[in-house]
Amino acid sequence: MINNKGGTKLNATLLILVVFLAIILAVAVVRAADKKKNEGSTAQTTTAPPQTIQTEVTSSRKEEIVSTPEKTESEAKPEYEIKVNKAYISQDYQKNTVLVVEYEWTNNSDKATSFTFAFQDNVYQNGIECSSSVFGCDDIDSEKQLTKIQPGTTFTLNVGYKLNESDADAEIIISDLYGRKELLKTIVDL
Repeated sequence: MINNKGGTKLNATLLILVVFLAIILAVAVVRAADKKKNEGSTAQTTTAPPQTIQTEVTSSRKEEIVSTPEKTESEAKPEYEIKVNKAYISQDYQKNTVLVVEYEWTNNSDKATSFTFAFQDNVYQNGIECSSSVFGCDDIDSEKQLTKIQPGTTFTLNVGYKLNESDADAEIIISDLYGRKELLKTIVDL
């Protein structure tokens, strides 16, 4: 009988290499297709200057949100529209301070998609990203981030971010899925 231990290791290594290369190829194809789709688009959108709006507060401190005003009907509609309805402070089950942001977004694309696959959402305090891994907070339902909505539908959801500091302003930045185009920039004064 022949001992084939060395051949088995080689086969496993080759399999891992082939899977890795297939993933890289798939990502390259998706990016190329997305780039071609964006180049073919004739509609260009511009971002209006931010304005300050007041929001509902659940603590004794006032919170302000700086938000981009809604676009007029004469402008071409972007693939997705998003705005912040309100932001407030809550806690998770470990008593960590959590910023809960209520987003309202509209799918103007030609296919059903979810918040997670439409946007890249980040919150920063003093230039440091806040974690969006929040567990045990009654004010958020993480599954809603994966809920697909059909074209033309508007959906509201709450997303939580674990704050690094309880009193430093939080900057919310929403961009397209690949981070190439900033769609919303909001500052919450804590």
